[in-house]
Amino acid sequence: MRPISQTSISYLTIKVLAILFGILALYWQDLTIVADEALQSESASHILVIPLLLGYLIYRKRKMLRAVIPSESSKPMVKAILDREAVGVIVCLLAFLMYWHGSYTFHPLEYHLASLPLFAAGLLLIVFNKKTLKALAFPLVFLLFLVPPPLEIVYALGTSLSILSSEAAYTLLKAAGLPVTLTAQYGTPVITLAKPGSSPLAFALDVACAGLYSLIGFTVFAVFVAYIARGAPWRKATIFIAGFPLVYALNITRIITIVLIG
Repeated sequence: MRPISQTSISYLTIKVLAILFGILALYWQDLTIVADEALQSESASHILVIPLLLGYLIYRKRKMLRAVIPSESSKPMVKAILDREAVGVIVCLLAFLMYWHGSYTFHPLEYHLASLPLFAAGLLLIVFNKKTLKALAFPLVFLLFLVPPPLEIVYALGTSLSILSSEAAYTLLKAAGLPVTLTAQYGTPVITLAKPGSSPLAFALDVACAGLYSLIGFTVFAVFVAYIARGAPWRKATIFIAGFPLVYALNITRIITIVLIG
């Protein structure tokens, strides 16, 4: 590994700051909105850990980046620079067109943040090279987790999961001999526990109790862990896929435990 001089470090710092400035200049308002949404909405709370995980992913690539980032002593040909910059400009233009199109849709924030990895990839091509872009390919894709799930999808999946969770919990509670009934109020499943000598207890299983937020958070960490973990790809894929029914089963267990406490 070649040593990096102080001049090269300063030159590299300027390049990195130029990329960050370009991203913040275009996406500052969107990043502010999504940060505020992550603090207030459970469906977007997983976004709070994305910067930390992303920083760690880039930190893990530090040795590879040191090897692929060109230094002052290894200047590429002028034609190669022009070709790389032309591709980078085209990629940035595509990202901007996606950003502009999203501004006129019903989901502007989602479109804007979905264009962020593409815009960052174009800047990396312009400022650095293709090898640097390849080394940071996964962290760029990981930026897609910044896109908050549309509310329509959240409520549609949450409603379906709440029905499945309530039916599974009701079946297990009924099999255990508890005096429970399953009804629906305004589309929300309700497990009612009859108590002798007192009024029954009703447990409404809305979207927040469906386990969807847990599945979203699990997906973020599962993708992160699967990438940094060592092992065969098929083994990591198997563990990743097997985790979803386990997380869902834990949510059903949580519902049963709450009813039992009642």
